[in-house]
Amino acid sequence: MHLVIGTALGAALGVILNNIVVGIVAGIILALLLSVTKRGPRE
Repeated sequence: MHLVIGTALGAALGVILNNIVVGIVAGIILALLLSVTKRGPRE
């Protein structure tokens, strides 16, 4: 779920930055970071 949201945000960011590939990569990294942070406190 986070990956989908991150990729969508990344694609939007990529359009703004005029570089979709960079935006998608950034979105995936952001999504992975979000999922790691949300799991962290529970452990």
